[in-house]
Amino acid sequence: MARGECVAVVCLVGVCTGWLNVADGLGHVFFVVIDANGDYGIGREEFTRFLTDVWGLGEADALEVFGALDSDGDGRVFCPEFLRAIRGCFLLSGRDAPGCLFFGTSWPPGR
Repeated sequence: MARGECVAVVCLVGVCTGWLNVADGLGHVFFVVIDANGDYGIGREEFTRFLTDVWGLGEADALEVFGALDSDGDGRVFCPEFLRAIRGCFLLSGRDAPGCLFFGTSWPPGR
């Protein structure tokens, strides 16, 4: 699924179920998919591979997003960090929330 298609689906689901439910559910799904080695933490390489291979981002942009999500700067993004960032994107009014970088500059729609 392309990034734009993902955003369109999320928008439709959010209208029906509420943004918090979407943020938590989608956040967990993305975390499990990106955590390719299943060690409950996303490293730079896993994250960059996902954003470059799946969503077609350049490596520099993927690393920028990773840096924004890695709130404690330890080089890994754990589930609580990831979910906090994704929730912030869905629930805060602005595009500067770190989780919004994950979805792209056109996210969240209408804000």
